[in-house]
Amino acid sequence: MNIYGIIAVIEGFDLESSVQNAHLDALSYVTVVGETFGVMTIDASVQGSTATEAVRQLTQDLDAINVTVVRIDPDLVSTSEIARRLNVSRETVRLWSLGRRRADFPAPYGDIGDSQIWRWAHVWEWAVHQRLTSADDEMPLPVDCVDVVNGDLARGRLSGEAMHQGAVFV
Repeated sequence: MNIYGIIAVIEGFDLESSVQNAHLDALSYVTVVGETFGVMTIDASVQGSTATEAVRQLTQDLDAINVTVVRIDPDLVSTSEIARRLNVSRETVRLWSLGRRRADFPAPYGDIGDSQIWRWAHVWEWAVHQRLTSADDEMPLPVDCVDVVNGDLARGRLSGEAMHQGAVFV
């Protein structure tokens, strides 16, 4: 079994609800709920034999307390965040991204202004291969899993179905 780090944008959670908070406290995995600028998220470390199973477990557990998963966060990271997570300097990450140190650093996912961003799952896979982190650590959800789940959730919203109830993720 693996432990997957999942960050989900959610609706329907009341930070003051003793019932919802007690439900989360009783789960067999760690969850942290937060709200920033009106967007509610849950950060969870869920055990599963596959990433899809871990997402399904979180979704079912949230559904039990009338909380809806809106989307799974793709966990985009900057050079600063990569440096923090891998415990290296920003300059080291910059040199990796330019191909001047270590080989095959992942291509950026995109740009925000003058800064590049990456999907953490790609960087994490590279870091495991480079032995900069351990595959035994909490794993990010694979990019394809995040994309499929978010596609399923979006299709459910477009069709008016409640995909969070009994959703089947491919």
